[in-house]
Amino acid sequence: MSSSHQDAVDTLLLAGAALAAGGLAVVAPWEVVFAATAVLLAAKAAGRIGPGATAAVALAMALGWLRAADVVRRHEAERADANASMGPPARCSGRARVESSPVRVRDVLRWDAHLDKVSCDGRPLAWRGRATLYGGPDDLARGDEVDVVATLASPQRLWNASSGDPRPAEALRDIVRSGGTLDVRTVRRASGVLSWIDRVRAGVRRRIDATFAVDVAPMARALVLGESDLAPDDDRSFRASGLSHLLAVSGMHLVLVMALAVQALEGLLTRVEQIAARVDAGRIAAAIGVPVAWIYAELAGAGGSTVRAAWMATAALLARALGRRTDATRAFGLSRFQQYRHVILPIAFRFAVRPLGSVFVNLVLTTSVLSTITINDLMSNAENLASETFRPFETYLVVLVLYWLATFAVSAVVNLASALWLRRSADRVAVR
Repeated sequence: MSSSHQDAVDTLLLAGAALAAGGLAVVAPWEVVFAATAVLLAAKAAGRIGPGATAAVALAMALGWLRAADVVRRHEAERADANASMGPPARCSGRARVESSPVRVRDVLRWDAHLDKVSCDGRPLAWRGRATLYGGPDDLARGDEVDVVATLASPQRLWNASSGDPRPAEALRDIVRSGGTLDVRTVRRASGVLSWIDRVRAGVRRRIDATFAVDVAPMARALVLGESDLAPDDDRSFRASGLSHLLAVSGMHLVLVMALAVQALEGLLTRVEQIAARVDAGRIAAAIGVPVAWIYAELAGAGGSTVRAAWMATAALLARALGRRTDATRAFGLSRFQQYRHVILPIAFRFAVRPLGSVFVNLVLTTSVLSTITINDLMSNAENLASETFRPFETYLVVLVLYWLATFAVSAVVNLASALWLRRSADRVAVR
């Protein structure tokens, strides 16, 4: 087998990337075509792809482009049909089926629903479709059927050069009407896993509101339920400081929770003699962890990063549940301690020491925003001193020097640790 064939890029991977890139071509056709051409030419020059792979990429990109264009076209037709049927904002009534998990936004629930049997201002309409509604009882859940009275209008479309074409995002949500509800009466309560999760979310939301102070409860809901419901001032403060991501349930949260849960369950199962003597307790724990991962992802709001992490966790847990060897160290029979000592930690430290140093430097610098939540730190003391002495330049200059010394010390320690580790690794390789 030739080396060029061994180094060839996986055609299936290229086709998948081209299929996704074709969807982007709806809003940025020339940019996507130019980037794809540049990548293909570079790969061709390096001998990494052949004519078949090039044809597969072109076909996949064309299919992705056509599919995205068709979705946008159908959504625009549905939007035009809704505008023609309803006209300007009107008070309407109808039967709604809840299709998204309700979230709290500014003290009211926001939820997507499929509307049917709609009549506006006493005039029955043949239109039916999806709408985003605001309001309703706290215990709404996916699958519930309700009779609603709401003021419906076409969703506002913000289209400018900075934000780009909004039509693909609108077509992805498939919402053609929005408005506030005046009355919501439950006709049928749904049963099932998703509805149960939504009712658990409602219970957690009520418990958070009853436990925390009014100004702290939105942060707790963001960390637990993935709801973005901060007060305007707090939201601006977090955005200005670049720390908004701290209030989002990310994939890392799911991975950490699942790793701890699976390990704890495996430890409990190994203590049951009847189970530990017959089967691998780790495989049972991994199998149980798959549905738990998706339940937690839904409970945390099912954000994009959370769903991606759930898929990755599913793949890893299924491999473990099926008894597949997950890495080469396990295949060589190394113990867990030997894996961490000889393989995992040396590699992880080598690649993570400098990024971790950057994280520590960032932590030192971001302590300056603690004053926004009334914590008495260096910056808040400097602000008080500057207001008392009317000498802000000298005060903040001293603060600048102190922050520089702190970050310089952290960087020096990180660089020294990295150099010593690399020298130690080189000496060990030379001895061997």
